[in-house]
Amino acid sequence: MKRLKDILNILDGKYPLERFERDRLISYGLNITREQIYSEDILVSLEKEAFLVKLFQRRFSGEPIAYITGQQFFYKNPFIITSKVLIPRPETEGLVELALETVKNAKKIVDIGTGSGCIGLSLVKEIPRAHLLAIDISEEALLVAKENAKRLGVSDRVWFFKENAEDFLRKHPEEKGQWEVVVSNPPYLKKEDPFIEDSVLQYEPHEALFAPEEGLYFLKKFFLLALELLSPVGWGFFEIGADQAESMLQYCQGFLEKSQVSVKRDLAGRNRYLLFRKDGIK
Repeated sequence: MKRLKDILNILDGKYPLERFERDRLISYGLNITREQIYSEDILVSLEKEAFLVKLFQRRFSGEPIAYITGQQFFYKNPFIITSKVLIPRPETEGLVELALETVKNAKKIVDIGTGSGCIGLSLVKEIPRAHLLAIDISEEALLVAKENAKRLGVSDRVWFFKENAEDFLRKHPEEKGQWEVVVSNPPYLKKEDPFIEDSVLQYEPHEALFAPEEGLYFLKKFFLLALELLSPVGWGFFEIGADQAESMLQYCQGFLEKSQVSVKRDLAGRNRYLLFRKDGIK
């Protein structure tokens, strides 16, 4: 057995990490709170020490901490995360907040490309009478979303659908025009984007990140699907790239009145959220 403080002195020298990441790995590896790290003289077994070393090595090599711990906090809840789904970002929480501010009493919500389920599940967790249709092409992603639904206690209000999004309406034409809200954080990055971090390229699923046509392909495709899914006064909330606002506004205004489509900024002041209301359809 060794004292945790002595182990950390060695790890900090070999694998220097940001303090919050270091503490998160220790808490996860030893199943203790952050407060215990600093307030108790903890003894660590050789087996646990070896486990900590592996955690630090993985993070120091660039692997995202969410994939190492299998968890990421989003909005108000912890979500299970695997390498088969995109890691939820803080800016995506703004999409949830916008939807709640606008349609806080919605009863029927669709999440296209649900991934871990963080957007749609956060909404149904906050709206007790809401039901969610969670669509994704990836079976592995839906397994993660299903586990998250169980953890949040909302499984009985979620319908999971594994297909291309447009196949849902082909198989369930009776659902056309029946949904009040459609949310989506589709793949919208350009592969040649020079600002994408190396760890994102190396570890996160590319099918959840990249899209052809300057990143606009799925945004346009899901927008058209949303128009079919939404009721006459339904709302859509999409996350977009900061440089895609003008293109998406122009595209959407080909189908909706100008007053029914807008782009909102995230907390960093970047264009981030596309909002539209179907009652302005041309």
